[in-house]
Amino acid sequence: RWIGETRDAGRDDSLIVAIDRSYPPFTFMNVQGQPAGLFIDLWRAWSKKSGHKVRFRPSNWTETLQSLKAGEADIHSGLSYSDKRAEWIDFSSQIYQTASRIYHRNGDTVPADIGAFGNRTLAVWQGTFQESEIRRLFPKTELKAYPTSKAMVDALLRGDVDALIQEDLVMEAMLNDMGLQGRIVARAERLLISTIHAGVAKGKNALLKDLNASMALIAKSDIEKIETRWITNPDNRFYGNGMTDAEVGLTRRERAWLNSHPLIQLGSDGAWAPYEYLDKDGVLRGLSA
Repeated sequence: RWIGETRDAGRDDSLIVAIDRSYPPFTFMNVQGQPAGLFIDLWRAWSKKSGHKVRFRPSNWTETLQSLKAGEADIHSGLSYSDKRAEWIDFSSQIYQTASRIYHRNGDTVPADIGAFGNRTLAVWQGTFQESEIRRLFPKTELKAYPTSKAMVDALLRGDVDALIQEDLVMEAMLNDMGLQGRIVARAERLLISTIHAGVAKGKNALLKDLNASMALIAKSDIEKIETRWITNPDNRFYGNGMTDAEVGLTRRERAWLNSHPLIQLGSDGAWAPYEYLDKDGVLRGLSA
């Protein structure tokens, strides 16, 4: 219960799935000390379809990757693709999708463009897709890396950083749990759209094939029920809104281009109603808008 599953546990032939212990609503340890979350339910559904028993190994984010690399875990419960990770991880088909937002203290003014932060400091989650992408896309932006989402929130409240970037579903769950709704608010822009995949160490081709095949056997209606249990706002659901990767149809290269261009300039006619026009507040309206 307290240390987490390891190879030494050896009670059976279960596959060990590495999870972050503080990544709500996807994976976390509940008040009873048990793994819970959207991905936990998804892996339990996969277990029934595949016939493989699973046990969960909770740790912090960095340690989930280390346990997979060291062979202490067979599967990573869900992570974003990156070329660096692909050097030693084979990724499954897409199992989810996330987006991030910039969060700041209510009343503070923070630019939407991370490249325009100037002397402001942005908190990032250490070892994550967000950290690597921000460092790659905005090398001049001052960053501070923290091991958990809570540590980032605490740093923001103390004034150690001016803003943080995190997946919006994770922050919504964290702020609700910490009672900080209204004190910390989000920019409207959704940044760093990322597909989420399970991960296995390179060379485990049979496991990866079984993983994909059995995941595909889970009925979409069952996945939607799992998602509804954990994502209460219908507008924020991935499967519930039909936003599957096949329907969106974006390649990895196209997603990478969008991630490297978080703000896109649009040319439009300000006086061509009803197709497009500027209202009294200078906001683009109309059919094309």
